[in-house]
Amino acid sequence: MNFFQQIAALNLFDGELSMTIKPVPSDAVSPADKQFVVSLLLRNEKVTDPAAHAIPPMMLTATAAELDKGFFECISSPIKAVSTMHQQMQDYEERLKVAAASTKAAKDKADAETKKKDARKKGYDEAMKKVDELATAKKYREALAKLPNSRDEDYQDYVAAIEKKRSELLKLASGGTMSMFDAPIDTPTPDDEIMAEVTAPSDEQLEYENEADRDESDRDDD
Repeated sequence: MNFFQQIAALNLFDGELSMTIKPVPSDAVSPADKQFVVSLLLRNEKVTDPAAHAIPPMMLTATAAELDKGFFECISSPIKAVSTMHQQMQDYEERLKVAAASTKAAKDKADAETKKKDARKKGYDEAMKKVDELATAKKYREALAKLPNSRDEDYQDYVAAIEKKRSELLKLASGGTMSMFDAPIDTPTPDDEIMAEVTAPSDEQLEYENEADRDESDRDDD
């Protein structure tokens, strides 16, 4: 197996493998006795964790024959360990990004709800302030007209307070007593309309009753 096939066989996760070869100065006459310093460094620019960049290069010092024989055996496990660590760091950083995005989305949603609630409260407070000013001026009818609608979605948190104020204003507007004209008008419900249809006399019933009345009147005349 040649050099690059063995590099491919390492099956590195990702990154850039740098190798530096430097001869060791010596008095050796035979080339076979000369030694080399081989420096290997695997980097992954996708990993931003400073710890990944703190990993030192792997250093080997040996003769050419020794390197030919055991180079890949020596570097295989350490290089794969570094590659695996880079992969774990990158996966962790990706999960952190997802978590941060989810947290931001949740925070943005909560902030939006808070702003919406604050805006509703501001609208309610301003409306009730105007109502109180009109009530103080004894303009109770105008105050009632300015009273927020308790059925409005924006005022669902204040229904009890609005209805209490409505009752107070109706009582004041009627001079301390409630009359049929001061009471709030209830909108007929579908059930009310059905009951009205059931209890209302039909045309045939009315005609029958009218004939009975005429017969009774004729007997009285006789």
